[in-house]
Amino acid sequence: MRRWPKEDVRRWTELGRALGLSPAVVSETSMLGWSFASFRRELAEPVTPDPKMKPWLHGTWKDVATLVRSAPMELPPVYIPAYVKTLDHIFPPKRETLFTMAVAEICPPLFAGVRMSTSGSYRFGPPLHDALVRLEPAGLNRVFWTYASNAPRLRRLLERRGPADDFPELLAAAAERVRMAIQDGVVEVFLQGRVSDARVVSGELDVAVAIAKELSRRSLELAEEPAVTKSKSAWAEVVASRGLQFDPVSWHGFGRVNGAPVEILLEPTEAFVRTTVRTLFPAPLGAGLQVAPSTSSPFFGLYARSPPVVIGEPKFDSRFAVAALDTARARGILGDAVRARMLNAVEGSAHLLMNDAEVLLALERCAAPHELGRLIDDALAIVAATASTRASPPYR
Repeated sequence: MRRWPKEDVRRWTELGRALGLSPAVVSETSMLGWSFASFRRELAEPVTPDPKMKPWLHGTWKDVATLVRSAPMELPPVYIPAYVKTLDHIFPPKRETLFTMAVAEICPPLFAGVRMSTSGSYRFGPPLHDALVRLEPAGLNRVFWTYASNAPRLRRLLERRGPADDFPELLAAAAERVRMAIQDGVVEVFLQGRVSDARVVSGELDVAVAIAKELSRRSLELAEEPAVTKSKSAWAEVVASRGLQFDPVSWHGFGRVNGAPVEILLEPTEAFVRTTVRTLFPAPLGAGLQVAPSTSSPFFGLYARSPPVVIGEPKFDSRFAVAALDTARARGILGDAVRARMLNAVEGSAHLLMNDAEVLLALERCAAPHELGRLIDDALAIVAATASTRASPPYR
């Protein structure tokens, strides 16, 4: 990943100051997919071998959590007439350009598996026309390519709710003016290039926040589906059985078990939802440690480019990629008992991330009650096994 030129960093910092947003330097390649929850974990992550070199801005805008970041995005290929027989006609080259993204959080998430992008962008890749969802009013179909895991819920979110409800039309009009994308948990507005004009960016933040607020309001007004109520009740029972609290609106479990802080979330993703269970160590491990699955998947980015740490146990080394600033200390932390717990945790379809501060286990779906209980128990078991290998102060 190339570093930003100093002048761009200076302008970005000045933009944050003008908008009242704070700068943060992140590693996009090691973040757990894309969500506000993933970004918040990235802010709390300790020093790791994977360098943090991408500056983002974050804070609140009109009482909504917001981000401003830059990223390349693929655009539709330029049309080439059929009679032009060239390799570019047979295999059109990708068109990418840099965009500044004004992002607002939809809280609580829509939980409909929403992926909407203006038709002038390839935010979610080229359109799969057979899978596109038809919306009302027709103007939304003209400006958006839309997918949804729960299409009826999305249609109810966007339908007119009386003669005075003009939100669907206003959304379509906004999407005609600027490129944007909507997912269950975020609204993204795209400005071409690396934009540092605070007046321009603030206007797009206004658009993103207004849409996010209205979608949140409409989502809360919808009657909850019986299957969702049943799942929330089952989650609440599992969470309570571990001595934790549960907020059913945001699918958020939290508290401490034997002094260990625990956080449980049902997070929106581009695919639909992800269940995550995060537990903290008694104190930082002090190895600059990163552990992730050894095989790449859509669940992770490129992840750390640091030289691997080979533990010497074939089964463990085949399942996990380990990097560390202090190799000897990392090998000491990942002792027999810890490795056994980690291997046990990923025997099913769970994914595991671990660093100096925490263990995170995740499933790429809404976990069934027995799966959720196992995720919590496995994460706590790894923390306990790790803590037993070294003297630790009380939990922070």
